[in-house]
Amino acid sequence: LLTGTLTNANTLRSNLIGVNAAGSGPLPNGGDGIRIAGGASENMIGGAGSGQNVISGNGKNGVEINGPSTSHNQVEGNSIGTDLSGAKALPNGADGVLVTSQCDNTTVGAHGAANLISGNKTAGVHVLSGPTATVISSNLIGLNQAGTTALPNGAQGVLVQDASGVVIDGCMVSGNKLDGVRLIGIGAPVMNCTVMLCYVGTNAAGKAAVPNGGAGISL
Repeated sequence: LLTGTLTNANTLRSNLIGVNAAGSGPLPNGGDGIRIAGGASENMIGGAGSGQNVISGNGKNGVEINGPSTSHNQVEGNSIGTDLSGAKALPNGADGVLVTSQCDNTTVGAHGAANLISGNKTAGVHVLSGPTATVISSNLIGLNQAGTTALPNGAQGVLVQDASGVVIDGCMVSGNKLDGVRLIGIGAPVMNCTVMLCYVGTNAAGKAAVPNGGAGISL
């Protein structure tokens, strides 16, 4: 748990969170694998290169980022919902990554630091209830590490609900149980979102079908 307005600029790298020492089976935490809340800012979960965390098998979300003034946090280069090899699902009990409750400027993945977000019980990435300026970039969502076959999240690959200004860029969103990407406003508008340069419903090479169970993109 990273919480409080004085919890800033920390880095979590090369950890096994919710899995055994081999990274091959679950040893779950009862709640979230990692939770950032209460105004904690500018923290890095993972990173490019050898910074991979395996965040899998936990009772709730793999990573939850929550709350007003919680800002500029990054989740990059991790395996979330899979084993260390990225070939087998070790589901977190809810979303792979949940970004919620008016936090701002959260980044999930980056060019050269993609997350593998697959095998989770509900959505791969869920942006919920008012976060602003969330960027979801370059991730494999619903595929294995090789990008060749499905390792489905149990609901949508990416679910944007009651949040605006979300950018989904350069992701591979395939093989999920429901829609690849869903944007839905229930209690608040969903506006000014961008989905670009993504492969939705194919393998990583874009040459073979790995269909999502629902729509590719649902508005």
